[in-house]
Amino acid sequence: MSAQVSSVSPSLVTNVVTLLRQRQKALIKRGKANPAMSMLALTAILYFWLGRMRSKKGPPRGKAIPHLKSKLFMIDVAYAYVKARADGDELKWVQGLSKQGLTLTTEVIGHCLILAFEPSSVQHILVKNFENYPKGPAFHKAFFPFMGTGIFNADGAAWKNQRALARPHFQVTEYKGAAHIETQIDQVFGILDKSIAAGEVIDAQDLWSRYTIDTATGFLFGDCINALDVPQSKFVSAFNYTQKVCGWKIRLCDYQSL
Repeated sequence: MSAQVSSVSPSLVTNVVTLLRQRQKALIKRGKANPAMSMLALTAILYFWLGRMRSKKGPPRGKAIPHLKSKLFMIDVAYAYVKARADGDELKWVQGLSKQGLTLTTEVIGHCLILAFEPSSVQHILVKNFENYPKGPAFHKAFFPFMGTGIFNADGAAWKNQRALARPHFQVTEYKGAAHIETQIDQVFGILDKSIAAGEVIDAQDLWSRYTIDTATGFLFGDCINALDVPQSKFVSAFNYTQKVCGWKIRLCDYQSL
């Protein structure tokens, strides 16, 4: 969940950037600065300054939540996350953060973020009080090219209306006796058997995600997208890639157009 705060004046940002660039050029001209390192330092300073300015203009906060410990203005945390994604080991990254506490707060480009790892907190947000945690304009903007105004990218009355239309199709009784589900269960067991026989590590989350999307599309549209097939189809590969791009856009907050 992110708290939106008032923006910093564009003219003020422009003036600060201009002054920093002038200082950078002067140091490079005198041979006292490396261009690459200067640019990195400029980015870090601007990032920190924007965060501080936006925080001061934000609304008053309630009870303090433990702050996520980091170095170099969150660069170490961001690097660890990028590496974890590249290695396919995001769970290890999350476990590392959760050692600091099950509820943490941090700031990313001037936006206050609350990280919730406590299962009861996640249940409260996603199940018990979902309406009180809207996705917000940044999420809508990032996912609109992919999901439009569908239920996964809607808030408020629009979300309630679409949920009411979709809910009857996801009752347990609707799935009983669905023949295609048995076929996909057999595929899952086949994948598990092959992985066990080969001594391979099984990515259970990925496997069940693919099973879920196959059963859902098969039931709703009469034909699944074959996400369980190996190798993956072009559609599934494109679907996964699009999700990743949207994920990166939402992490960039106001700067996703970059």
